[in-house]
Amino acid sequence: MTADVLQWIGYLASTIIVVSMTMSSIVKFRWVNLIGALLFSIYGFLIGAIPVGVLNGIIVLVDLYYLFTIYSKKEVFEILEINAESEYLKRFLSFHNDKIQQSFRVFHTVRPKIR
Repeated sequence: MTADVLQWIGYLASTIIVVSMTMSSIVKFRWVNLIGALLFSIYGFLIGAIPVGVLNGIIVLVDLYYLFTIYSKKEVFEILEINAESEYLKRFLSFHNDKIQQSFRVFHTVRPKIR
């Protein structure tokens, strides 16, 4: 493999790593970072930079571990029944009223009486 091709592999891997750092979603970050680290690891071994290859290989394993834990996690939701007079419900609706009104303008709440 020519030096120019190897150099472009390094640039591409660096760019992918930088792009991964801009991800707001942790899942997207892990996937993009995995690709960048894998490419950087291959690049490191190809140019004979063993520490670069090993370090990025470890990053690949870390990304795989966290992706596995993210995708294997089971979410548990529970439905709780509450009545319309619940103090918790009134406080929740009062606290989130501005956001509720932005999304659901026809939603009207009864304002809790402040005692």
